[in-house]
Amino acid sequence: WNDSLNQCIKFDVCPFANSYEKDDYCYCELGFSWNGDKSACIEVQKNKEKKATNTSPYIDTFSDVKNYKYVFSINDVRDRSIVEGYSDGTFRPHNSINRAEFTKILLQARYSDAIPEPLSNCFVDVKTSDWYAKYVCYAKEKKIIEGYSDSTFKPEQSINIAEALKITFETYFSAIPENSSSWYAKYESFAKQEGLILDEWNNLSKDMTRGEMAELIYRIIDNK
Repeated sequence: WNDSLNQCIKFDVCPFANSYEKDDYCYCELGFSWNGDKSACIEVQKNKEKKATNTSPYIDTFSDVKNYKYVFSINDVRDRSIVEGYSDGTFRPHNSINRAEFTKILLQARYSDAIPEPLSNCFVDVKTSDWYAKYVCYAKEKKIIEGYSDSTFKPEQSINIAEALKITFETYFSAIPENSSSWYAKYESFAKQEGLILDEWNNLSKDMTRGEMAELIYRIIDNK
């Protein structure tokens, strides 16, 4: 527009996904071209008086993530019905997540209700009666997962970051460039290339947490 913007909208904190704080303002990327400048920003003054008593932009959120670094991502994937919390109103973002839970969340997010019930056991430790069977068996059918050399999937074992990256990328991307140095090298390289490596991931053999899982899924969905 041609008129100058002379009004200010006040917020307790920056409420936007693509925003950062500096001094007493929120700077937010708008995501469209304005006079050829793709970095057009809106400047929003924060309400400094209320900041001390309300440090979270989210009122309707899990009780244990209001000050968690990935609160926006957790709320976003929750609102998309990708993840759920616990009956006590918590999300437990620092808890690890097992292989069955992670596979179920990824497959449900990607394929929604189009996942058929399995006709037979797809691994020796995955029975058709198991709650996660249709997700694990469909992932195997789609060649997203392979399991272990002893024909097990180890559904209750905590998933580490390298394993989670493999399952995630095989679910959402059709071709990952090869890298022969190790089985997970191509997934690590692809994650770095796409900006999907979190700052705290200095060791891919560490267990993935529920909060990290939410952030990873959010970044992929947001970029598509």
